[in-house]
Amino acid sequence: MKTKKYITAIAALVTLLAACNRDDDKTLAPTNLDKDWLAISDSPDPLDHLRYEIYRDLGVSVYYTDTIGKEFRYINVYGDSVIHVEKVDPFYSVTAMDAANTYLLSKNREEIRLATLFVRDSIISALPPALYPSTVLLTSELTLNAFDTEARGKRLGNVYNGYRSVIISNTGQFSTMSAIDKSHLKEEIVATICYGYANANFNIRLAEFYKVSEDLFTPQTLMPSVYYLLISSGNAAVYRPHWNYYAFLISSPNMPGQLQANANIPGEYTRYYTPSKEEDASSFFLAVFRYTPAEFDAEYSTLPGFSDIRRKYDIIRAITDAIINMP
Repeated sequence: MKTKKYITAIAALVTLLAACNRDDDKTLAPTNLDKDWLAISDSPDPLDHLRYEIYRDLGVSVYYTDTIGKEFRYINVYGDSVIHVEKVDPFYSVTAMDAANTYLLSKNREEIRLATLFVRDSIISALPPALYPSTVLLTSELTLNAFDTEARGKRLGNVYNGYRSVIISNTGQFSTMSAIDKSHLKEEIVATICYGYANANFNIRLAEFYKVSEDLFTPQTLMPSVYYLLISSGNAAVYRPHWNYYAFLISSPNMPGQLQANANIPGEYTRYYTPSKEEDASSFFLAVFRYTPAEFDAEYSTLPGFSDIRRKYDIIRAITDAIINMP
C-alpha cells in the first residue's frame, strides 16, 4: 500500500514538472485566440492601401469580400490540415442571426474603390466617432426578405445595419450614380445607423414618439397596438383610408396595401399594414436627414394628420441633433 502511494506521488510530481516545462517552452504554437481579425494591413495595392488608411485613421474596416482571413490551426488525426476561415457576419445581432437577407459581392475593383471613398468621405465623415461601425461590407446587391415573395416584402435594399456592422449595396454603380442619388443613399445609410444607436440609447424619447400614433388608435381585444397591424375597411372601429391618419409616413414595406377601387379621394386604401416600430422610426430618421423643418412642411403639410406627423418629426429631429452633436 505504501509503495502505491509513493508511485502515485512520483507520477503526480512528474506530471507537474512536465506541465511547468511546457509553460516554459518558447516553441509552442500561438493559439491566436486574441488575434484582431478586423485589423487591416497595409498593401501596395491601391484599393487595399486605401482600406488600410481608413482602418488606421478611423478604426473602420471596409471589406469587399466576406472572407477576411484564413489561418492554419493544426493537423488532424487523418493528416489533413485544419484551416480556420474567418468571415464577416453582417446579419449577426446579439440575439440572433438574420438569415432572411442575402447579398451579392462586386468584383469590379474600380467601382469598389469609388464606393470605399464614398464610405470615407460621405458616411463616416457625417457620423460622430461613437457611431462608427466596426465593419462595412460593400455589396453589389442586397435583398431583404430574400426567401419570401414580393407580395410579402421581398425587395432590394440599399443598407442593412447589424451589430456594429453595416452592409451597403449598389457598389457596382458608383461611377454612373448621380449626385442626387449619392446624396439620397448617404441620407438613408446615416439615418439607418442613427436609428440603430437611438434604439439602444434613447428609449424614453422613442416611447414618446411611438405614443403619438398609439394615442390615435382605439385598442381592440385582439389588436392592442397600432403597429404592424392590418387595417381593413371591414373593421370600422380602426379603419382609416390611409396610414397618414395614424401619423405614419409609410405603410409596412413588407405588406403592400391595396388601393380602393373607384375611390372618391385618390390614394385611399381598402387595406394596408401599418409599419413596425422600427420601420416607423426609420422613416422619420430618413425624413430628418433629407428635409429641413421648412422643407418637411412644404413636402407633407397637406397630408391628413399632419400636425401629429410633425410632432413625430420634431421628436426624431431632437434625438438626431443629440446624436450627431455627440463628442
